[in-house]
Amino acid sequence: MAGADAGDVWREGEGVIHFTLTGPLHGYTIQSRGSFWNKRSRAYHAWKDLVRLTARAAGVPDEIPEEERWGIKTVIYWKGKARVDPENIQKGILDSMWKQDRRVSHGEFMSYEKKGPERCEVAVWRVGK
Repeated sequence: MAGADAGDVWREGEGVIHFTLTGPLHGYTIQSRGSFWNKRSRAYHAWKDLVRLTARAAGVPDEIPEEERWGIKTVIYWKGKARVDPENIQKGILDSMWKQDRRVSHGEFMSYEKKGPERCEVAVWRVGK
């Protein structure tokens, strides 16, 4: 599943869960009072639901046990120029997968412009206890 540009930096191995999100991608959106119903916020929440379903189908657990720590790597491919900061996309993915994303102790991201269809390849793994 690793993208051509990710090369040897992509994470492989036992216990690594991979999945791909296809575009359009959305970054973390700060929610202010009453903003849930604006168009951007609704699109972001719909995207979060899609991320959650995709992650569960790939085998990502619903919760991170209190004694565990996890890692995430996202590799983002943009059709044209990047339109969202990669760390905001990763934050949105984390918020979608886990309520207790503070138990994620390791995160990496890469972003490539003008690389075909918009998508984000995700790898998550248990770092330890």
